Amino acid sequence: MVDHARKRRILFVCTVNRMRSATAHKLYENDERFEVDSAGTDRTANVVLEEWHLEWADAIVVMEKQHRNKIRERFPQWYEKKPIVCLYIEDIYDKKPPRNCFWKRAGGIACSGKARDPRIAGAMQGSSNAA
Repeated sequence: MVDHARKRRILFVCTVNRMRSATAHKLYENDERFEVDSAGTDRTANVVLEEWHLEWADAIVVMEKQHRNKIRERFPQWYEKKPIVCLYIEDIYDKKPPRNCFWKRAGGIACSGKARDPRIAGAMQGSSNAA
């Protein structure tokens, strides 16, 4: 059960947690409405998706259907319990940060501004696993 007095917990998932989910994490990490984390489904990910990530999250935002399918295969109990929204963002991008982001010297991405993607908003409001 979600405690509405606390921030909604959003987990962003992609393959290796280096670009897509890491960027989404950075975009929302200072948003006062949410607590965010990110992970990757591949064993070489910067942060490998583990069961505790899914237990922690109120909602999960995946970048591709394959990420949702990996969650269903590896963690079926959490797949059934958690809302999962797929953004359908393929890994076709140049490995440079978005225009409003820059690489920090210590590693990672720093971004300015807040994203206004309605699909993410749906996850933050508790959408289903459909699509």
